[in-house]
Amino acid sequence: MTCYAMADLADVHLAQGRYDAATDAAQRAMELARDVGNGRAEIMGLVLTGRIRAAMGNLAEARSHHEVALQIADGLIGATYPKIVPVLALATVLREMRELERARESAGRGLALARQGGHRVAEGRALTLLAKSRLIRETRLRPANWPVPRSPVIRRRATDREKWKQSD
Repeated sequence: MTCYAMADLADVHLAQGRYDAATDAAQRAMELARDVGNGRAEIMGLVLTGRIRAAMGNLAEARSHHEVALQIADGLIGATYPKIVPVLALATVLREMRELERARESAGRGLALARQGGHRVAEGRALTLLAKSRLIRETRLRPANWPVPRSPVIRRRATDREKWKQSD
């Protein structure tokens, strides 16, 4: 089985809540990736392992896996997408750990990479992470009955997309 198939299997097990099976499949995906020198697949396995650890409630271990994946990704030359995945995964865990400033920094880096590579889905995910981090911070600093501000950037982009769809 290839490293990508094992990673897909790990993802299925994770979705089913079968964390031991997911961990085994993710570890096997990383072993296969290392055996053939596939850094991208190794990153995928590390991010999956981090997601599994986060789902199990071990955010510190999840963070560690995402940071290792990011170190490997930073060593890759050229491609932006393999760098975006661990950056946004790290931002998600940092947000859950309530390290909001670092979460925003990581999401901001992910946003810049997504825009640089033209990865629209990743751009949307990064914007969502930035908005959620801001919302958590502002919710802690203001009374519960205050209205939540809407992001003019997200609203403007949504409007631009609707105009684009209508022009077809």
